[in-house]
Amino acid sequence: MRKFFDFICVTKTMKKYLIYGLIAIGFIIHLSCKKNTLFTSNAARLNFSADTLTFDTIFTTIGSTTAYFKVYNPYNQKVKISHIYLENTSSSVFFMNVDGDPGTSFNNVELAANDSLYVFFACKPNANKQNLPLIISENVVFEINGNLQKVNIEAYGQDAYFHKYEEIQTSLWKNDKPHVLLGSCLIDTAQTLTIEKGARIYCHPGSYLLVSGTLKSIGTKSDSILFRGDRLEHYYDELPGQWGGIVFLRNCGIGSKFEHAIIKNATTAIVLGSTYANKPNYTLSAADFLFSSAPEITINKCKIYNCEQNGIFTFFSKLHVENTLIYNCNKECVSLLYGGLSDFKHCTLANFSSNEIDHKDPILRISNYALFNGQGNLSEVNATFNNCIIIGNIANKGDKFANNFEVFIDHDLGFNASAPFNYTFDHCLLQIEPTLIDLSRLINCTTNPSDLNAIFTNKEQTNFHLTANSPALNLGSNNVGTIDDLDDKLRNSPPDVGCYEY
Repeated sequence: MRKFFDFICVTKTMKKYLIYGLIAIGFIIHLSCKKNTLFTSNAARLNFSADTLTFDTIFTTIGSTTAYFKVYNPYNQKVKISHIYLENTSSSVFFMNVDGDPGTSFNNVELAANDSLYVFFACKPNANKQNLPLIISENVVFEINGNLQKVNIEAYGQDAYFHKYEEIQTSLWKNDKPHVLLGSCLIDTAQTLTIEKGARIYCHPGSYLLVSGTLKSIGTKSDSILFRGDRLEHYYDELPGQWGGIVFLRNCGIGSKFEHAIIKNATTAIVLGSTYANKPNYTLSAADFLFSSAPEITINKCKIYNCEQNGIFTFFSKLHVENTLIYNCNKECVSLLYGGLSDFKHCTLANFSSNEIDHKDPILRISNYALFNGQGNLSEVNATFNNCIIIGNIANKGDKFANNFEVFIDHDLGFNASAPFNYTFDHCLLQIEPTLIDLSRLINCTTNPSDLNAIFTNKEQTNFHLTANSPALNLGSNNVGTIDDLDDKLRNSPPDVGCYEY
């Protein structure tokens, strides 16, 4: 009898759960049907992730990167967006893509219940023949159940002087609007390009400014000259390797000079001593790199930084650098290869790893040799550093980089005796490995400071002004003859070392 009642109880329980299950299934079917029905209320409104989409300044005829916003259906039923379109369809400089489909107008776009879609945009403004930025504004319109909603899109476009594969003759690049290198350009032999103070030079990926003649880029502290990549969105502000660099060829003209210039985000900012084969299948030899053909330039009160490789790279060249800051390069900030003549006065060379920079190579490299057709060749080195700072946080490495030194005197092939290797550090603050440098070359220097944070105001934020307790204060020699610093501030007596006076 108990089994019978147990069976009755179980059956009643199963019946109860069955009823509950049927109710739940019915409710799910009801919800599903409801979600698949169309929301037709004339009160329907979409939600947007932004009411305005803004592009940073972009150059006319050069496109922008892609930006987007999201469109949300806030209802438990699907909606039909009867029309999505750019308000100025025929003349718009914006390009639209709705959930993967490009176009300027879209009809009957369904959006599932509580779902969203992406709307992507790019911008390519037309030349406006004006010297100032212009504001380009456009609306994208969404029509749903007879209601219109708009999202504003705006960009700041600027006209510019565009240069592409030019052979530049003697001329002046004015500062009234930017100059954009769309492809590599050459300052021709015996020609001079003068860049006006305050000018902005923006360079397309892969473009170089080649110098066979003379380049004069002379700005002021308040009107410095800028060289950088041509992407102006904030993401690209400090990204290395956006363009090639400035290359001075052998036998180029005399008198090239940079003053109060900023050169940033290149592969290598300045290259000295390159050449090119003068006929097909020509093999370069040491005879192509003579002192008589060496390019010579002067750099004063400049900033060179965020380079994918080097800040300055020379190959048997002549280089004079003063009051200049070179920092944050993936390889050496300064690489002086195959000898040459170099002098640095009151310069700061600094390298600290960041999100963009992986600091694994010494800041400074000096070498007296090169290989041609597998044969080692030597060239005379004459390099002097007066009142300079060479400081960084190179990662621990094995072998010759074991002690975190930042100066690499590269004569480890063992055949340097037949060519003079002259280098001097006079009244400098630097990191060295004592066993790998000729200590007689150090004159009144302070080496291997224990606290790198005490030297600069804020090296993480690339502020390389000196602190009140910096070991660089009053460390310099009065005999260098530099009267002011990178900020045009007068030097004390004795002066601080590096590019800034405290």
